[in-house]
Amino acid sequence: RPVSVVMAAHDAEETLRASVESALGQSEERLELIVVDDGSRIPVAEVLADARDERLRIIRHPRNRGLPQARNTGLRHARGRFLAQLDADDLWLPGYASTLLPCFDDPAIGLAYSNARLLGHPDGQELSIQDASVHPMDEFPKFAEQNPVPSPTAMMRIDAVRAVGGYLSWAGPALDYHLYAKLIAAGWRFAYVDTPLAWYRWPAAERG
Repeated sequence: RPVSVVMAAHDAEETLRASVESALGQSEERLELIVVDDGSRIPVAEVLADARDERLRIIRHPRNRGLPQARNTGLRHARGRFLAQLDADDLWLPGYASTLLPCFDDPAIGLAYSNARLLGHPDGQELSIQDASVHPMDEFPKFAEQNPVPSPTAMMRIDAVRAVGGYLSWAGPALDYHLYAKLIAAGWRFAYVDTPLAWYRWPAAERG
């Protein structure tokens, strides 16, 4: 299967099932989904006890180690050629994977991404990317101004991610931004598809 989807989950039982279904419901069925249970109080294996799909694997951390470490656990176990990251409260549209995979026909492309719709934005913003004319954004110093890649839309060459060391364990909220910057520094180009292919749930305090 070409695509390995890594989903870190910590006490995400309210949204987890919908996120898992959006990954397994892709029109591109050749994928594996690795859910890393990062020390949830209700184990992911219990929440998804009735899930019957051979593409689904669950790996559990006995204690919470944080998002970067959970993502790196998934990265270590991934068997695909491409890595996609979908958090346990975000969603993909069915055509996400099938739309982005052709971008990698260009051997210079290390990361492909798309626009995303926003759920719960405090100012009512509907789309993550407002001005498509500046994308793909994959050059310094412009890239250093902000993280232009909506997190649930990023798909990357897994060998490239491993070559730059994966996710920085202490990066916190900047873990995605740091990884993308390392890919650019390593010489990889990005591709952008100006279509909303994911739903990104705006962080809320009650979800941590």
